[in-house]
Amino acid sequence: MSEFTFACPLCREEIRCGAQYYGQPLQCPVCHGEITAPEAQASPAGSLGIKKPAGEKHAPVLPRFQKQAVAPKKSGLGKGLAVTAAILVILAALFFTVRFTGLSNHLPSYLGGRTPVPAEPAATVAETVATAPAPPTPPPPAVWTTNLAEVSIPTNAVYGRISTNEFKYDSVRVDNGILAFRLGKDAAPDLELGIFFGLKAGENLSGKSLTIAPETRAAPRVWKKWKVVGKPALQQKVYSKGYAMKLQFGEVSEDKVPGKIFLSLPDEDQSVVTGSFVATVGAAIAVQPAAQTVTPASPQMSEQMRNRYGVRAPARP
Repeated sequence: MSEFTFACPLCREEIRCGAQYYGQPLQCPVCHGEITAPEAQASPAGSLGIKKPAGEKHAPVLPRFQKQAVAPKKSGLGKGLAVTAAILVILAALFFTVRFTGLSNHLPSYLGGRTPVPAEPAATVAETVATAPAPPTPPPPAVWTTNLAEVSIPTNAVYGRISTNEFKYDSVRVDNGILAFRLGKDAAPDLELGIFFGLKAGENLSGKSLTIAPETRAAPRVWKKWKVVGKPALQQKVYSKGYAMKLQFGEVSEDKVPGKIFLSLPDEDQSVVTGSFVATVGAAIAVQPAAQTVTPASPQMSEQMRNRYGVRAPARP
C-alpha cells in the first residue's frame, strides 16, 4: 500500500498516512489538532498512522507545545516549621495522656511525675477514732424510792418527773431559806418545785445538808406546781411528811452555791427528781464569817522563877 509521511504543522510530529489522505482535512493523532494533509500527485490507497523511530514502539509521544506540571518545591524553613509543629502536637498528647490517666505516678519527679502519697497506717486510723470525743453519756434513770441508803446522786443536772411532766428547769435560786426550781420565764411558772428548809439566825448555808426519811416528824415543807391539760391555773400540792429527801449544799462563792438533791414524793404518780445544781443565792442569805483562831496567852513566870533560872522580865509597854 502506498503511504506518505509529513510533519504536523502544530506539534511537529511525523505523521504517516495512506495516499488517499492527500489534501484531506485530518486530526493529528498526537495533539488532536485540526490539520490538512499535503497535496500529492497520486492518491494511492493506504492507512493512517504515526511514524515512530525504531525502539520506541510503545513509548508515548507528548506534544511539544504542552509543558509538564512541576510541583513547587518547599523551602527548608517551611519544612522545619512543619516538623516542629508535629513534634509539639505529639508532646502535648503525651502530656495529657500521662497526666490524666494516672501514669504520672510511675514517672520520676524530674519528668513531672507525682510522688504517690503513702496510705495511712491502720494503727493511726484506730488512734484517730479512739481520740474522737465520745458522745455524752445519758444520765441513769431517776428511780423512785424511799430508802435513802440505796440512793446515789449523779453529777448530771437535776432531772426526773413531777406528776406526769418531765422535770426540767430554767432557773434555781436560794432565798430566805427557800430552794426553788422553776420552769418558764413568766411570773407564773409552767413548773415549780420548792423546799422551805429555813435558816436560823447566823446559820451558814455553806456545807448545810438535810436527810429526811418518810417517818421524820419535823420535816421541811415541800411543794410542787404543775400544769394539767384543760385547766388554766397551776395545780399545787404541799407535803410536810411522808417523802424522802437528801439535800446537800457546797461552799457559797459570791452569789452562787452548788448542791445535790434527791427527792421522792408520796403521790400517786411517784414524782422523783435527782441530780446536781448551781443555785443563785439571794441577798438575805447571811454567810457566817470563818471562825477566828485565838492564840492563848503564854503563862507569866513569877519573879522568883525568873531569878532562879536567870530570865529577865519582859519590857513594859
